[in-house]
Amino acid sequence: MKTFTICVKLLTALSIVILLAFSPADDLLDALLAKIEKRAADYPQEKIHLHLDKPYYSIGEDMWFKAYVVDAAGNMLSDRSKILYIDLLDDRDSVKQTLLLPLMNGTASGNVHLNDSLLSAGKYHICAYTKWMQNFGSEYFFRKDISIVNALKGVVNSASEKRINNKNLATVADVQFFPEGGHLVSGIRTKIGFKALKPDGLGEDISGYIVEEGSTGHVADFKSEHAGMGVFALMPVTGKSYNAIIKHADGSEKRYPLPKADESGYVLNMNHVGADSLSVKISTSTGLIADKEAILIAQCNGIVKLAAKPKLDNTGNLSYISTKKFPTGIVQFTLFSPEMKPVAERLVFVQHNDQLSADVKTDKPEYPKRGKVNIGLDVTNVYEEAVIGSFSVAVTDEGKVSTDENNETTILSNLLLTSDIKGYIEQPNYYFNLQNPDRSKYLDLLLLTQGWRRFSWADLLTDKYPAIKYQPEQSLAVTGSVLTLGNKPVPKAKVNLIARSGGGLIMLNTVADDQGHFAFTGLDIADSTKVMVKATRANNGTQVKTVIDRKPRLNYAGNYSALYINSTGLDNYLQQTRNQFTEMSKLGLIKNAIALKEVNIKAVRERDKFTMAKMIPHSSNLDPGNADYVIKQDKLEQETYLTDALATIPGLEVKKNGIYSTRASSLGGAKPMAIILDGARIPAGVMSSINPFDLAGIEVLVGASRAIYGSEGSSGVIIITTKRGGENDSPPNIFNIAHYTPQGYAAVKQFYSPAYDTPNQTKMADLRSTIYWNPDVVTGSDGKANFSFYNADGTGTYKVTIEGMDTKGGLLRKTFTYVVK
Repeated sequence: MKTFTICVKLLTALSIVILLAFSPADDLLDALLAKIEKRAADYPQEKIHLHLDKPYYSIGEDMWFKAYVVDAAGNMLSDRSKILYIDLLDDRDSVKQTLLLPLMNGTASGNVHLNDSLLSAGKYHICAYTKWMQNFGSEYFFRKDISIVNALKGVVNSASEKRINNKNLATVADVQFFPEGGHLVSGIRTKIGFKALKPDGLGEDISGYIVEEGSTGHVADFKSEHAGMGVFALMPVTGKSYNAIIKHADGSEKRYPLPKADESGYVLNMNHVGADSLSVKISTSTGLIADKEAILIAQCNGIVKLAAKPKLDNTGNLSYISTKKFPTGIVQFTLFSPEMKPVAERLVFVQHNDQLSADVKTDKPEYPKRGKVNIGLDVTNVYEEAVIGSFSVAVTDEGKVSTDENNETTILSNLLLTSDIKGYIEQPNYYFNLQNPDRSKYLDLLLLTQGWRRFSWADLLTDKYPAIKYQPEQSLAVTGSVLTLGNKPVPKAKVNLIARSGGGLIMLNTVADDQGHFAFTGLDIADSTKVMVKATRANNGTQVKTVIDRKPRLNYAGNYSALYINSTGLDNYLQQTRNQFTEMSKLGLIKNAIALKEVNIKAVRERDKFTMAKMIPHSSNLDPGNADYVIKQDKLEQETYLTDALATIPGLEVKKNGIYSTRASSLGGAKPMAIILDGARIPAGVMSSINPFDLAGIEVLVGASRAIYGSEGSSGVIIITTKRGGENDSPPNIFNIAHYTPQGYAAVKQFYSPAYDTPNQTKMADLRSTIYWNPDVVTGSDGKANFSFYNADGTGTYKVTIEGMDTKGGLLRKTFTYVVK
């Protein structure tokens, strides 16, 4: 079968058609481009990067982080979402902790406290996402593996033996083969990438050869070059099958079948040529030519950067595309047949080396222990222009925290590479580490063996778009519905929300829509804030049901990380952290910390005792324990009339038409107090028939505590509880009132960095591993920023890591070291 090659010329050449306008014959292509544009416009993607202070931790420590949320189309900080979610998962993808943080201009910072009551030593995953990102699946979330030791108990983790065993595993678990463009085609010579993986999910170096089925002769030889990956070329013969023979170190061999070659089809071959060109070759079976045009589309993060119409003829030219048209990052080339079917695809990484640069200056060539370090930062772009940007800084003692720059999840490797391709990427920063001269070659090899994750052509061409369940969150919200007791919507219901947050009282009201739905938005509440939502009909009728929308539990797609736990430096870190905790214990600081915790608990318990003393069993009080006055059962049993008991309370006046509070009146009340008996509102006249001996207690609300009852309690509230008031310790079920504790914003504490400029701070050995953490380093219009901190007692090399970005999407990753003697 004859084959031939057609070629794409330089973008400036007339033989390439850049699709700006078309004739009616181009309707199919117009429709395709419209679909791509619609998806980019209606389903914009967000990416997240977390900069952590170090790669591993101990229980009892804090994990410090800064989040950068960007628009995937240009890697610029995004203002689409205003709330960030942080999940800490165990090795079974079970959520152990969740934090909510407000996003300000696309960034947020905070800490995850690694509490021994929630965690044990082992492997964890830190995930970050927005509600909008949930529409597209958890595989789009930021995700990083974290090892956590337990220095308090002196163990690395329960999987320590497994970690060592995994590291020694040499048996190849899987070998996969990836023809360039997607398919082998009979009669067309094609590059085939391969990847060999061990059972732990990491690459395994292999070698072998290709044989034709039924033959022993070598058609091709191959050998992995990096992380189990390699490439070879093959021209399959029509009707023939091929096998790869893998040679193991012990001399044994194993056979793997290659993908079957198609009888006819297209092959897309691309190579980097020089610094700024790509060679493009489209090989096609003879029977598919028929004087037609194919379509070649190149996209970057869903944005079309090139659309060309190469003619399918037998010219056989080899031509080039300039990479200057594309931004730094992954470019997705897709070849469409004349019938507009995707027939070949190739991912290529374009590297312009246009990341931000940072000139870092320290005030001394070296420093003493506990010496003050002053650092000046000067950030510029590729044009040497000063930039305004937001950056985060971590300083660690390398004697305690050893790192491998190739294994790091950096802002470059994450936002430019791993967030856009499928599967676990071993040593993600290898491809951005300037110390690796072959990084570009192996990055191209990686893209031969990894799939694009952002969308599938099959879905796009059939107008199958993601189902949007969540809109970008702009604030915390409490939403729900008002229903009849028969579960039918109550239109235009009145809804009130009352909550205490940050020492203040939040009181809001709204009106439900015609379907009974309501929403309180714009909330700024701390985590664990208790909220009460009360609904009535438009005519104030209370025979309704208030239902709060509960957030569904997030279902993670599954752990796609390698089983291997990188233990480099982990045992040393365990010992160093144990030394730190031991030193603190010697001076009583850990004991004092525990004692302080106990004192706080004791204080809470004392307060609870006071509150409990005021509580009436089975009371219907919406805020149990919070009443201005309480009359207990033993006092009531001494009274003949209920009004006599109430008359003993200062400021209460018993009148014929009701009971009034002079205190509430002075605060704006002018009506009789509301009277509630076992959760039901009763008229004042009923009180004369109530025997005080039958009561468990009375609570009187005349101050701020009455606010929880809204307008109903504006003149004060008397809550009467009978001895048969209820059988449980919680209030009776009042359908129109719902109690809810939504997850609010996590409290963020400030990183403690001691100042050794006073003599009394020299008693305890400072053995910290994270010396300094600052998530809020901002450069001005001159590109400059300064920060300072004090060293610890560790001597040797300290590592400074700076990450961040400017207002135009320029990325920075800068590391340097200095010496402490």
